Amino acid sequence: MAKRARKLSILLVEDDKIVTDLIISILNKSNFQIVCAPSVEASMVGFDGDNYDAVIMDIFMQGAGGIAGIQEIRKSAPDMPILAISAGFGGASPDAPLRAAQKIGANMALAKPFSADGLLDALKTIMA
Repeated sequence: MAKRARKLSILLVEDDKIVTDLIISILNKSNFQIVCAPSVEASMVGFDGDNYDAVIMDIFMQGAGGIAGIQEIRKSAPDMPILAISAGFGGASPDAPLRAAQKIGANMALAKPFSADGLLDALKTIMA
């Protein structure tokens, strides 16, 4: 009997339910296991980098926000692949926050809205 491959586990830190549901739908179709947290604070409760293959981190959220979240993850799991996502804030472009996220430790950044292929390609790249 053939051995089934382990599903890759993604920690999704996103406070927007619509975006969360969209990402879950995309990743479920590609055989990922997803753990969701609506805030950085919630994602850090019992965080163990050994439980995840990658993190998708929104930048603008209530509470600490994604920049602080990336910094926290880098402290406890320095090699964790991190994909920063953002639509910007208050009508401003997401370019500057996404560049800042990469400067402090995100492996890659993706502006919202993104395509399913764009998300999957970004994950494949950071996990390679």
